[in-house]
Amino acid sequence: FSTQKPGAKTVKTAYKTLKVGEETSLVEVTLFTGRTHQIRAHFAFKGHPIVGDGKYGDGAFNNRYAIKKQVLTAYKITLNFDEGSTLKYLDGKTFTINRNHKVF
Repeated sequence: FSTQKPGAKTVKTAYKTLKVGEETSLVEVTLFTGRTHQIRAHFAFKGHPIVGDGKYGDGAFNNRYAIKKQVLTAYKITLNFDEGSTLKYLDGKTFTINRNHKVF
C-alpha cells in the first residue's frame, strides 16, 4: 500500500498475511523503498501497528501484554548494491532465518 502527501518522498510497501490470531497477525512485508520507519509508519497509518512499537504502536495493547520491544523481525533479506559499490560482490545474495513466530 502507499499514500503520498505533498512534498513527501515516495514509499512503497507490499505485504502478505501468513497467520491470523485473535488480536494480531503475522505478515510478510516486502519493501520496494527503504525509508526510515517505513514498515512501522505504514502499518500504524493503516490501523495495524507493530506489537511493542513505542512510537507508532498501541500503548494499551503493549502494556496489557507487558511487551516493551518491537515484535518486528527480518527473516529474509536480499541485498542490492549499485555498480561501483565496494559491497557489489554481495549483490543478489539472500540470507534467511526460521520464521516460526507466535500470534496473539
